[in-house]
Amino acid sequence: MARLQVATWRQDYAAWLGDAFCDAAFEFHVRARLHGFIDSALPFRRTLILEDDAGWAGFIAYGDADRHPGEVFSMYIEPARRGRGAGEFLFNEAYLQLAARGSTPVQVAVLEPNTGAQRFYQRLGATEFTREEFELNGRTLREVILVLPTSPRRHR
Repeated sequence: MARLQVATWRQDYAAWLGDAFCDAAFEFHVRARLHGFIDSALPFRRTLILEDDAGWAGFIAYGDADRHPGEVFSMYIEPARRGRGAGEFLFNEAYLQLAARGSTPVQVAVLEPNTGAQRFYQRLGATEFTREEFELNGRTLREVILVLPTSPRRHR
């Protein structure tokens, strides 16, 4: 999972953040964060992995949250497999589990320059809630917080 996330960041954000951003310290952060999702003692945290004949196509980490009842903490699709429904499939599966618990609306944070991901969630029915800044690997990054109040719209 960490390799997939780091590879995705390298492809999607290298032009914006620079090649050196995804160094060993960044990889350590990603591994620790993912480990926290998997081993969480919180009441409801889940990780779904989508696998096909070629290997892992993507994953989504989600669960109960602080601000809105549900949250997608991370979702990454292997770049070569994007645009084929993997992200929509994973998001819908996570949303169904969150909704069954009453954990809606669901929020998701997307880095501000990732307009493709923002459009993806907006196609599913999400709207912008707010924008925030956070520190990561010595940089201040901005993210867009989107909220999906009802079941995702299907596009396939």
